[in-house]
Amino acid sequence: MTKVTKTMNNEKILDELNDKLDYMLDHLEDYTDNDIKSIVNQMNELYPPDPMPPVPIEESLKDFWEFVAKREEEERILSQCLPKNVSNLDDICSFRLYNCLKLFRRGRFSS
Repeated sequence: MTKVTKTMNNEKILDELNDKLDYMLDHLEDYTDNDIKSIVNQMNELYPPDPMPPVPIEESLKDFWEFVAKREEEERILSQCLPKNVSNLDDICSFRLYNCLKLFRRGRFSS
């Protein structure tokens, strides 16, 4: 069985187990804790293992603020390069498109 087929089968089984679990939770009086645990354990076995360990929150926040700082710097540079009448996103997109077309017509871009 190919990996794709196995993944598709696992997804189908997971959907079925999820539906069954939803039903069981809606009718708790008819099921025991062990019944519910059994479904949850089956679902846990089918989920593919996460290949990447979780990233510590401190590292994620550091990466996020670095991204924000870079974007702010890009926006500052862009605002200095744009004509004064370019102020909103539509104007910026039009300005960039205009400059790309100018470069293309001058032969600086190859197709």
